[in-house]
Amino acid sequence: MRTIASGGFARFAWAAVAYNLVVVLWGALVRATGSGAGCGGHWPLCNGEWTPHSPAIATLIEFTHRAMSGLALAIATGACIFYAASAAMKARREARNTALAVWLLVLAQIVVGALNIALLAPVWMQIVHLLVADLLWIALVLLALRTAAERTEGSSYVELV
Repeated sequence: MRTIASGGFARFAWAAVAYNLVVVLWGALVRATGSGAGCGGHWPLCNGEWTPHSPAIATLIEFTHRAMSGLALAIATGACIFYAASAAMKARREARNTALAVWLLVLAQIVVGALNIALLAPVWMQIVHLLVADLLWIALVLLALRTAAERTEGSSYVELV
């Protein structure tokens, strides 16, 4: 039986997948335009400021990516809180653990991004940044699929494919 909580959260989970795709694409824009140093060597500040004043285009591109990543953390935190607080979802250990994995991977991605800046973006760190992004993407899709499967009692993951 479909519940309002699981139906609403399934939509939220798929929206998180879509939003994180935008974050990844914006990260590609940062890389393609060479804007990775747009905020200088400062993190979490941007050129020594919380919000850049009269920024160059490279600064705007990099600052926007950082802000988008912060919102991704807020979205992942919301998913974890929902699963922790929802009585209907407490028994859903797989989905709850996947939500926690998403949250931890977003945190890891932010830390790896900060290290990327601090180390002046060596190739190996860029690869780690992409690897964590891939793992995050997989976890988000898994969370959305698991949540969608919970919408109907007795549904299986196979039915979703």
